[in-house]
Amino acid sequence: RDSLSNEIAVWMSDVCELEPSSFETRVKWMARSEVVAVSVPFVRESVGWAARLFPWETALGLLTRPFREETAPFTVFRHLSAKKTRLSDKRPGSLLIVRSGPGEIGSRYELDRECQMVADALRPALPSGSDTVLREPDRLALQSRIRTLAPAIVHLSGVDPYALETLGILKADPENPDGFVLRKADGVYDIVDPGDLAAIVTAASDKPLLVALTSCFSASRIAALDAPP
Repeated sequence: RDSLSNEIAVWMSDVCELEPSSFETRVKWMARSEVVAVSVPFVRESVGWAARLFPWETALGLLTRPFREETAPFTVFRHLSAKKTRLSDKRPGSLLIVRSGPGEIGSRYELDRECQMVADALRPALPSGSDTVLREPDRLALQSRIRTLAPAIVHLSGVDPYALETLGILKADPENPDGFVLRKADGVYDIVDPGDLAAIVTAASDKPLLVALTSCFSASRIAALDAPP
C-alpha cells in the first residue's frame, strides 16, 4: 500500500498539473477531512464516462493514507452533478426491499442477511408496518409492486452479470457488463440494463426519494444511471 500511495501521488500530481508542494498541501487538507465528495458533471452517458468509472474511493484513500491515522474515519462518496431539481421535503413513509436471488444466486450470497440489516436500520424512522420485502421478482412483478406501493425508499439486493460468470452460470457480455439480475419470467436469469431498471423503479406516479442498490461486483455504471429522470 505504501508503494501504491506513492505511485498514485506522483500520477495524480502530474494529471493535476500542480507543483509538488501545492499538491501535497491539498492532499494534507483532504486527509484532515472525515468525508470527501467527488462531484462528477453529467451531460450524457457518452461524455465524461471515465470520471464516473474511476475508482475514486480507492485512489483517494491511498493518496491520503500517509497523512492520516490508520483508524481515522475517511469516507469518499460520489455526487453526480446532473440537471438541477428541487429537493423534496417529504418525509419517507414507506420502504420496499427487493431480494433478487433467482436460481443459484439465493443460495450463494447472503441476501437475506443484507435485507434484514436494511430493514432493521430504516424501520425505526418509518411508520409501523410500512416496510415490504419482495422476493425474486421478474420485471413485471417488480414494476407492478412499485406502481402499487409507490415506495419512498427502494433497496435492491442482488448481483450483476459478473457474479453469474464467476459462478460459471453464463458469460457476461464484455460490451455491456452492467446490469442487475432479476428472475426471468420464462427462464432463470434476466439481466436488466441500467436504463430499464431506472424505468422500473420509477414506474409509480410518486417517485422514490431514495433508490439504493447493492450487487456483488457493483456494476460500474448502473448506480450513476439508475436515477429517476
